[in-house]
Amino acid sequence: MFKRKLQEEDYLEDMTPKKKSKKFILFVVIMVTLIIAFAGYIVNSQSELRAKMKEPVQIQLDLYTNKLLPVLMNNCSAVKVSNIHYDEVTAPSGFDYAIRINCDLMVNKTKYDYPIIVKFQYSDVNNPKYEYNDALGKTITNQINALKEEEEKQSRLNSRVSVTARELYKAYDKNEVQADAEYKGKTGDVNGTVRSISTLGDSVYIGLSDSKQVYMDLVTCEFSDKSSATMNKLKSLKKGDKVVIEGEINGWNVINVRLENCSFY
Repeated sequence: MFKRKLQEEDYLEDMTPKKKSKKFILFVVIMVTLIIAFAGYIVNSQSELRAKMKEPVQIQLDLYTNKLLPVLMNNCSAVKVSNIHYDEVTAPSGFDYAIRINCDLMVNKTKYDYPIIVKFQYSDVNNPKYEYNDALGKTITNQINALKEEEEKQSRLNSRVSVTARELYKAYDKNEVQADAEYKGKTGDVNGTVRSISTLGDSVYIGLSDSKQVYMDLVTCEFSDKSSATMNKLKSLKKGDKVVIEGEINGWNVINVRLENCSFY
């Protein structure tokens, strides 16, 4: 009897590791299943999130491309933009989703990295908050504006014409359409004789003629510049003085040609 009992105990001892092994395998299977299910849930949640944010993100990309960049570039040919893109980034505290919009920005052969972080809250996706380097933005803007000013200056020089008051008057008197095509909008250095000096409102007007025409102004020049140098020159002018006046040729003015934004050459 005692011997039989010992045999039963030995059998039970032999069975215990097998039972433990089966339980462990079952535990592992359950955990793997839960991990897979959780991973699937995360993937589905991320897919749903991206689908939900697709339209708000596209709106921000359009604003960046069609509003911000054109203002920053300021129609300056020395500025080139390419590779506009965005990346998802970790949303800071208080926000649910965030992206980083950037592009390759070349300003006169200098490359800048000027990203903008757009931060969203799911409850109000159409009113995101923005994060950017304001100091760097001002540096880039100042450089672009300086380049733009230089381009405009060069453009004015390229479109500059030198003409006498009589030549300009005769061109418009003969054919206004043809004269506009040749002169209007260009910067002119107009040579003539001072015939009249007058004021109207805040502007001073100088009428130019020549020795052949003493009865009317051939060209009227408007001075709105109030700098001391310009005002001192205007005060010292006398009828009959020969001058060269620089200004924007604005076309026919009923009886003569008009120059605007004038200064002394």
